[in-house]
Amino acid sequence: MRRIPQFLIVLSLIPVFVHAQWERLAGPYGGRILAMTEAVDGALYAAHNGGILYRSTDNGDSWDMATTTLQVMGVPGILATAPDGMLLAANYSDLYRSTDGETWERTNFTKNPTTIAFTDNGDLLIGGRGGVYRSSDDGDSFSTFEPAPGSDRQFKVTVTGNGSWLAGAYRESVYRSTDEGTSWSDVGASLPNNEVYSLSTIDGSTVFAGLNNTTYFTTDLGESWEQVSGLQGVNVYAVHRLSTTRLAAESSGGLYFSSDDGRSWSRTAADVIDRAFLALYQTSSGQVFAASDGRLLRSSDGGDTWQRRDEGIFVYWYRDILVPADNHYLAVSDGVYLSTDAGQSWTFADTAYMPFPPSATLLADDGTIYIATGDCYLRRSTDGGRSWTERLGPDDGYQINSLTETDDGLLASIINSDVFLSTDRGESWERLSSLPQGEAAVATLHADHADPRIVYSGNGRGFARSTDGGETWEEFLIGGIKRISFVLHQARNGRLFVQSNRSLFYSDDRGETWSLAYEYTEALPYEGITSNSQSNVYISDYDGLLYSEDGTGGWTRVAFPHDARVMSMDDNDFLLIATWHHGIFRSSMTTVGTHELAAAPRSLRIDGVYPQPLRTDATAMVRVTLQHRAALRLQLFDVLGGMVFDSDADTFGSGTHDLRFYTGALAPGTYTLRVHAGGESTTRQVVIVR
Repeated sequence: MRRIPQFLIVLSLIPVFVHAQWERLAGPYGGRILAMTEAVDGALYAAHNGGILYRSTDNGDSWDMATTTLQVMGVPGILATAPDGMLLAANYSDLYRSTDGETWERTNFTKNPTTIAFTDNGDLLIGGRGGVYRSSDDGDSFSTFEPAPGSDRQFKVTVTGNGSWLAGAYRESVYRSTDEGTSWSDVGASLPNNEVYSLSTIDGSTVFAGLNNTTYFTTDLGESWEQVSGLQGVNVYAVHRLSTTRLAAESSGGLYFSSDDGRSWSRTAADVIDRAFLALYQTSSGQVFAASDGRLLRSSDGGDTWQRRDEGIFVYWYRDILVPADNHYLAVSDGVYLSTDAGQSWTFADTAYMPFPPSATLLADDGTIYIATGDCYLRRSTDGGRSWTERLGPDDGYQINSLTETDDGLLASIINSDVFLSTDRGESWERLSSLPQGEAAVATLHADHADPRIVYSGNGRGFARSTDGGETWEEFLIGGIKRISFVLHQARNGRLFVQSNRSLFYSDDRGETWSLAYEYTEALPYEGITSNSQSNVYISDYDGLLYSEDGTGGWTRVAFPHDARVMSMDDNDFLLIATWHHGIFRSSMTTVGTHELAAAPRSLRIDGVYPQPLRTDATAMVRVTLQHRAALRLQLFDVLGGMVFDSDADTFGSGTHDLRFYTGALAPGTYTLRVHAGGESTTRQVVIVR
């Protein structure tokens, strides 16, 4: 038992109050993991494409944010641990270092790092723009070496067992130095092409060169090269030794294994490691991690079988949250994430569109779901997001930037302002018109709830309306000028809202006239706006969440712990909020009526405390049920709010668990037991007697 000083009590209780009315959903987890490394203390670090560094202290079973500093630095594509324990992270331009994984500082390296290696004496060796760079002081200063003088290419570098350096670059050759960079010789003349993607040293003496659509290896420092078999048609980005009998190659075509020291290769794990294969890492304990298709996978048997291990790594941005049916959510991000149990568990759609971002979404009246993506394609699902059909968009040279549904069919606008109609759910299209606001990469089409022949259009150049299903358009001024109209929303009562730069306007006559609803005077708005079945309106800005009974005024600030980027309302009037890096939250109370707790199952529950009443100098048992794996922590507060017990956090899987703590010499009385797990907490009163 630990006694906590009184001045810490207030600080510990404040976050609990702020989070009281929100339930963070158990996912979706994933996103693109670009690199991994292991610290000297055994903690694992994973670099997320959102610029966040995640850390795991239980071998990848669960993850927490290590720092948000890297978000400011830029997306780290390389992680490494120096022999002296220094952590290193590199983005597209700079190199950073840290001693604890939480605080980072920029080194003096600014030459577009591509690889990180270490010499025999522990010096830092960086491949970058123009050559190879060496530091003996953890990045305070660098010496420059030029394998190809005058070249501005970005070089990769590897160090062999005898201390030789091999360096190569795209559209250059492979060069060797046996005197630590003082002199270089071209050893890549016999290679079939000079488009070098990677250089990897295995077992100290074998170097693999990943070239354009093929891979070669050398065992004599480049004096001779031999082509491998099985890797033709793919670009190899790294080769790893997984065991005494198995090598692994991460490539543009997925994961490949070799059992003959790299001479022949075969594709493996094609069912789980496919598109966007970004990183492969093996820990000191032999666990293998692979980042692919927006998932982080782990193998405990050298790559034969794989399981997801990205719990706690939240998808960092969202385009939309769709609600096809009761307790059925679809989160649209860098992939499609599906939940059929009100967000308690999520699956990743098997036809992800990575790396192309979604540009428009639509949930049609018949339940069909459409997602337009940056590759100018349109995806369609007729089974609630479980499977998808890929359809070519209305014009194969332009990206769809908005979708809506009219009485005539599916309406789409593309970035050159053309409007197309499909009467067969996206199978074929005809051009109807062109938006009067002109070309825009971001736009919104919205068909009127009561009369779908009326269609509204907003973009960066103003607002327009069509009364004939999109064939002709008329522009309207908002507050006397052509305002930016990126976000359109219509409440159930027909009231129309347009969000501009710093203002929210509403119209009760279908866009003819507009009135000011809210002025963003202190914080800029996010694109989040939604309303419930009673036409109560919620909007968000950089400071949080705001509520209005009818959206015309009377706004009040609603406590919310994170940024409310994307908002939606489910069929039961529970508010869904997607944040950056912190997951999706669901209101624990309905937004209308009784303020009763949600009927959906909670991810954390206290089933009982035994025996009851408790006695001093005895052992208490707390039975807890988890819906998903999380780190559990117990706290006990007296009647004055003083924390008298605080346990360490231990990780448990889903299911029911019995936790124990010693009551010690606690005075008889009533106490509050609080259990924390995965960003959620719940309480139970307990009584202690002599």
